[in-house]
Order: sequence, then C-alpha cells, then structure tokens
Amino acid sequence: MKEVDKLKIQKSELEALNDPVLAAQAKMDRNAMKVCEVCGGLQTAADTDKRMVMHVEGKLHTGYAKIRKVLTELKAKRDEYRR
Repeated sequence: MKEVDKLKIQKSELEALNDPVLAAQAKMDRNAMKVCEVCGGLQTAADTDKRMVMHVEGKLHTGYAKIRKVLTELKAKRDEYRR
C-alpha cells in the first residue's frame, strides 16, 4: 500500500507539471483542500482567483446554487401554507 501511495503522489506531481500554477501549489502544500459550501466540490486552498471564478461559473456549482435557491423558496411557501 505504501508503494501505491508513493505512485499516486508521483502521478499527481507529473500531472501538475503541465500547469505551472498547480505545480507551485502542489509543492507548497499537497493536503490543503477545502470544500465548496454550495456544491461540495474540492478545491485547493491556494487556488488562483481565475480558478475560483471558473469554479463558481461552472455547471455543477451553478446547478447546485439553483437547486438551493428553489429549495429555500419551496420551504418558505410550505411555512406560509402551514400558518
């Protein structure tokens, strides 16, 4: 299992070499991840502003945002109906 873990780390390092921003971030801290509170997607804590904007404008994130908005509206209607 240790060998598999080493190979996974090597693989991620090689993939990061294609993107200089990711390569620098990977060297700084491999485990600094955060979870998006809207869609649950994982992001590195040191993402650039461009990557954050790309995430927020992405299909998955916007879809979850719409679902959450409709859900709050439906809950509000339900509460009004119960009164």
